[in-house]
Amino acid sequence: MDDILKKINQLAKVEPKSTYEMALKLTEETGEVAQAALSINQASGLSYKITFKKNAWMSF
Repeated sequence: MDDILKKINQLAKVEPKSTYEMALKLTEETGEVAQAALSINQASGLSYKITFKKNAWMSF
């Protein structure tokens, strides 16, 4: 466990993003995971997003 924490600290020291930028990125990623979970469970109010994504995917 100490090795993992040491590696995390080493990587954190060379990370070019500020704490503010990292927090925003974490928030963005969390939102994407939440949206995926809601989509998988077909939560109400998401049908427009699902339709848009299907249409966008089909255009490739």
